[in-house]
Amino acid sequence: MVATPSPEETERRQHASAIDALCRDLGTPREQVSTLYESVLAQVAGRVRVKDYLSIFVSRRVKRVLREGSAPESCEPEDVLR
Repeated sequence: MVATPSPEETERRQHASAIDALCRDLGTPREQVSTLYESVLAQVAGRVRVKDYLSIFVSRRVKRVLREGSAPESCEPEDVLR
């Protein structure tokens, strides 16, 4: 019998996969991507109700910050959608 992962484990894996994809796509070291990703995630995770697409929105934000070379400012959940 195969154990079904908990929702927390599924979410953790989803974020880890998003970080791996960002590293691969941008050619940026994992430590840098992971630190920025966790920072953006922490800013918005507690303020959103539906977390199904959170990794996509956070990834977009991280990608934009890394491409623009700017520091991540404080962001609201609706800012992540841009």
